[in-house]
Amino acid sequence: MKGDGKVFLKEANLSSIEREMVRLIAREYPDQLIAQHLNKTEKDVKIHIASIGKKLNAKTRAEIVTKAYRYQLLP
Repeated sequence: MKGDGKVFLKEANLSSIEREMVRLIAREYPDQLIAQHLNKTEKDVKIHIASIGKKLNAKTRAEIVTKAYRYQLLP
């Protein structure tokens, strides 16, 4: 796919907290549970998810999870 090389390079820039959020998103955790699990506010979670979306060029949680598997961010 066009542009995937750039996405792959960007995914390497996910912080450890963003990687953990990707794992929790894949488990279908809602923002509230992600916030509780990571001791963050829901607003922080939304900001991180938006950042993850930009880094992976994903517009939805489903796209984030799909690309995370594609780029082997998830087992």
